[in-house]
Amino acid sequence: MGCVLAVGVALRRTLIWGVVLLVVVSALGVLLLLARWLYVKWLTAPPRRKDFSMAALEALRDGGQISQAEFRELRCAALGLDSTPSEEGESGEKDKSQSSADTKVDDGMKEAEDG
Repeated sequence: MGCVLAVGVALRRTLIWGVVLLVVVSALGVLLLLARWLYVKWLTAPPRRKDFSMAALEALRDGGQISQAEFRELRCAALGLDSTPSEEGESGEKDKSQSSADTKVDDGMKEAEDG
């Protein structure tokens, strides 16, 4: 009878440790999946650029520190727009933006003379 009781206690102890091990492994698996999900989300997140504003970009362009093409690219990034070049200029493609950055364009019209 004592031998059967000892086997029963050993079996119960083994089952308890087995369940504890199963719970610990399951919890570690869930934590690993959560860590992987956060890491992949961090890797695929678009870069946030908070180091410039439109006024700062215009000041850089007006000061000659960045080119017109760089200004357009950074402006699109700041506004969250498609960054493909679109204004006819250095890239040779047409820009559909409504910006009037270059004010020295001659439209071919003669202004009326006063006097």
